[in-house]
Amino acid sequence: KFSAWRDKGTGIHPFFQPKPKVSRIFFRPLIDLVLALIRFTLLLIVFPCYFLIATFISILPLPGVLTRIPSRIVNAIGCRTILYILGFWHIPSTYQRLSRLHPLPRVYPPGFNISSGDLII
Repeated sequence: KFSAWRDKGTGIHPFFQPKPKVSRIFFRPLIDLVLALIRFTLLLIVFPCYFLIATFISILPLPGVLTRIPSRIVNAIGCRTILYILGFWHIPSTYQRLSRLHPLPRVYPPGFNISSGDLII
């Protein structure tokens, strides 16, 4: 009746509600609960260890360069481990342009010339 309103390229009808996907795994809520408990337990173990080590390194009476290197190593390993536990397996780093009028930066891929004060999203 309203087939004229369908999108020609995709065939999607704008007035029909999309059908929700039905999980075929009967015990899916139970599996999700077990995974959530495992992740929460791992976070309770990993986060305090990371926090204590990072705090200890930050209060060491060393010059800036000697403190910065171990601090960055601990932060990289600790934060990446926490993100991995939370389920962020892969985080791609890409450059997003605001419009096609602006060219890509001179240094591509980004990440090689990040300095203090840069905004990283």
